[in-house]
Amino acid sequence: MLIKIDVSVVQSFENSNSWPDDLIIALENLALARREGKHSIIADLNTLKIIAKCSDLSKNAKISYKKILNDRPKFKAYLSHVSRYIEIIHPCNVNKIDSNSGKDIIKLPYTFFNDSETIQKSILLCENLQDTEFYKIIAETFCKWKRLNIKPKFEPSLGGGNTISTVYENIQNKKKDCVYVLLIVISYLLIVV
Repeated sequence: MLIKIDVSVVQSFENSNSWPDDLIIALENLALARREGKHSIIADLNTLKIIAKCSDLSKNAKISYKKILNDRPKFKAYLSHVSRYIEIIHPCNVNKIDSNSGKDIIKLPYTFFNDSETIQKSILLCENLQDTEFYKIIAETFCKWKRLNIKPKFEPSLGGGNTISTVYENIQNKKKDCVYVLLIVISYLLIVV
């Protein structure tokens, strides 16, 4: 999943000696997700510089944000190739989807990422392992075709034909903070993040 950190998240804390604990937890979790290759994190240049200088972040998180800063041109190009992504904003009382730009931007507060469950791999729900492999090949081919240097990562989950809705409901019940569901009609492929 592509996750963009909006400048509003760090703007009011830029000159502060201490950042809120819940913001630090969220930034640490996002850095971990990036390090583990579970999600791609982007932000504008100024936002990344502010985050990279935050004294409250761990050494590993700072290294991750500096790497994101160095990779910024590459990842910024990804925005033109995706139709949906998550944007972390502050303040935000309600999770919402903004579709005004021709893209679906899922706007979430940074506190959403305080739970490490929200940064786990996306789940690819298919009928069987052959379908999972097929959709993985499609995703990898698309990335090569668009010259995107990313490797799609997901956790396969099998639905077994008419039980796919039951498996989906089970995932929803386990992942209370599920953000995003992409339904592709071909063989009822579901990707749950």
